Amino acid sequence: MPIMEGGGRFLMSNIQSVQVEHPCGLDVVRGVLVSVDKQRYILSVHLDADAEFIRLGAPVYVSLLFMNDAHRLNASVKSKSDLLVQLQVEQKRAGQDRRRARRYPLKMVAHVQQNGTAPVEVHLQDISIYGAGFRSLHPWEVGQHGTLILTLMGQQLPIRAAFEVRHCISTDAGYWRIGVRFIQMSRVDLMWLKRLFPE
Repeated sequence: MPIMEGGGRFLMSNIQSVQVEHPCGLDVVRGVLVSVDKQRYILSVHLDADAEFIRLGAPVYVSLLFMNDAHRLNASVKSKSDLLVQLQVEQKRAGQDRRRARRYPLKMVAHVQQNGTAPVEVHLQDISIYGAGFRSLHPWEVGQHGTLILTLMGQQLPIRAAFEVRHCISTDAGYWRIGVRFIQMSRVDLMWLKRLFPE
C-alpha cells in the first residue's frame, strides 16, 4: 500500500501497529498505521480485517504501539473505504479524567540539540504538554536551554520543542535523569501533543 506523505501527512515510524476497539470492548481489530494528518488530527489505518462496529461516525478506541508501550486514544470513524479507514482523534484520552500536567510514560529514543550543535540521542521516559523527562549520558545544568526532537510521527516532520532544564539527577547506572519544561513549540505541534497527551 502506498504511503501518503504531503499536505502534513507522514509516516509514524515509531508505531508498529494499531488496535481499534469497540467502546464497550465487544470487538477488536488490528491494523497498520499508514499516515497521520497532524493539522486535522486524522489517523489513516489499514485494517487486517473488516469489523461491523467500524462504520461512519462510530466512536472507537485506538491503541497505538510505541515500541513496548501502548497509548490509547478516543476517536471516531471519519471515512471508510474497504479496509482503509480514517479516524478522527478526539480531544480526551480514552478513560482519562482531565488533570493538570499529567505525565504519560513513553519510553523511546529521542534527540536533544543545544545551540545549533548536532543532535544527541537520549532516552525519553515520560512526557506531557508542559515538559518531559529523559535519560542522558551527559549532565545538563539547571536553567540550560535546548531543543527536544521527537519522531513520534515519522522522520519527515518531527515534533520540536524548546526547553529549559528544571532538574538533573545522577544515577548509579552512570546516566543522568533530566527533567525539562517546554518553553516554545509551534502551534501545530502543541495542538497535536494536546490530542495525544491531554492534561
